[in-house]
Amino acid sequence: MEKEKIKLLIIPFLFFISILSIIVISNNLSYKFEEEIANINELYIYGNHLNLKGTLEKNINLDKLELVLFNGKEKKYELLFEKQNNIISFYISSKKNNGILLDSLNISNNMVFLKATTNKKVKYYKLHNKTDYKETEYYTIRKNNNFNKILIKESKDTLNINVIPSKEDNIYDIVVDAGHGGIDKGACYNGECERGITLALAKKLKQELEKEGLKVKLTREDDITDDIKFETYGTDGRIDRAMSSKAKYLFSFHLNSGLQSMTGTEIYTTNNIDYTLAHSIVNSIVKNTNTNYSNNSIFRVDKGIYTRTFREHEITSFEKELKDKKIEPYNITTNTTYYYIIRETGGFMNGAYVDGRDNEKNEYYNTNVGLESYIMELGYISNIEDTKDIKDNMDKYVSAIKEAIIENICK
Repeated sequence: MEKEKIKLLIIPFLFFISILSIIVISNNLSYKFEEEIANINELYIYGNHLNLKGTLEKNINLDKLELVLFNGKEKKYELLFEKQNNIISFYISSKKNNGILLDSLNISNNMVFLKATTNKKVKYYKLHNKTDYKETEYYTIRKNNNFNKILIKESKDTLNINVIPSKEDNIYDIVVDAGHGGIDKGACYNGECERGITLALAKKLKQELEKEGLKVKLTREDDITDDIKFETYGTDGRIDRAMSSKAKYLFSFHLNSGLQSMTGTEIYTTNNIDYTLAHSIVNSIVKNTNTNYSNNSIFRVDKGIYTRTFREHEITSFEKELKDKKIEPYNITTNTTYYYIIRETGGFMNGAYVDGRDNEKNEYYNTNVGLESYIMELGYISNIEDTKDIKDNMDKYVSAIKEAIIENICK
């Protein structure tokens, strides 16, 4: 009788062990890597997305190419690729604010490599980081007051992404920039100036976002007195305050100026991005306030959304100005973002260039970790109705912007 009881206990135990063995085997996949190694030629983080581009010298006809993050289990991202002269060029996304959503990664240490599928046959390739950025650091957006540090570097002959909990101080989620300030009044009309309105908007948005558990940095908190000069560059300048915060996004408040017939809201962005967040912000503003999409057609890419890069004549004029000072011109192209608050907070991805040759220097001009930045021209200060509506309904404007931000970046 006792033997039968033992037998009955052994059977389910052995079954459990067999199941456990299957799980252990499946979670400890072994990979045979090819001799060829793929090169990473570009690696950057814009906003909260990681993007990379690379090449693999291999004469194969691919059906599928995937980037694999392995930490006992595979997390796969399908890559876009093209082949020319036996060189396969691959990338995660053609849009700089798309790619791997870093905030979605769990705490883990990930080995990163390529998985190539041809005629249902799979081959694996390690990744060599050929960029100048041998170690890239990122901090995720807060959730329930918790956030992670992500370190990206090469380890054990391939790329590695390590996600660990962080308790570091002075790490921010969002920067809010109150345009102009101090001796720089901004545009003025009928007794109203930008600097005061933008500061009030910035403080309100900071307060509302903090209610959602986010940590927010203002580029200026000072009053609007005429004796204060807010520096753009240098230690504790506007750009330094934004970039040293380790935030992921920047939103800059402004009011436009023009003919009295000009009216409405404009959101300015860098080029070559997914406009989802820009659409969400401007649509939310129009839906929840009395304003409408701007009737300005210059630089417009969609209703209420504008992207401005340098134009040829602006580049020529700037180059002449520097040459007259006997300064080597900057490498500015028609893909370089025009507005400094977007460009200089966006690293090399937005064409940041202020490297000190013309007295001013952005210490972060060549970084590969950039803020995803937007200028919000809420209306025209030269239009009395626009200005009155913004001042009278400021809470509605701020609430509309906050809702769009929370919906899109706090996933």
